[in-house]
Amino acid sequence: MSSFKDRVTRLLERLEASQIPLVEWETSLWVRLGYPLVWDGSLFLLVPDHQLQQVRDLAIDTGLSPADEDTLPSAYPCEKPGHAVRFLIDDFTWTEGPPQRRLVFLPMSWTGMTLQEIVSC
Repeated sequence: MSSFKDRVTRLLERLEASQIPLVEWETSLWVRLGYPLVWDGSLFLLVPDHQLQQVRDLAIDTGLSPADEDTLPSAYPCEKPGHAVRFLIDDFTWTEGPPQRRLVFLPMSWTGMTLQEIVSC
């Protein structure tokens, strides 16, 4: 069985091949912009609303399983409304608490912005 890192990499390659635009969001974006935040390796990506189901299907085809609240309790505000498609991407044992690294896909409409508005910023 491949690691979560391999599966996520394969998924991102498939999303690119499918021409699904991804917009980085949440903590990983802030870290990339230079904000001094602690980051656990979770990834949050915005996708066009009409492609969210396709993203979910590609993730499942890659070997990832959608995470429910029992598997991965919501920890970020964007996960609360139930619009997100979430996957647990931990492949190591945590010393304190349950695994928590996640791959989260959100519809762009969650931000109130369109893809055109995001790329023109």
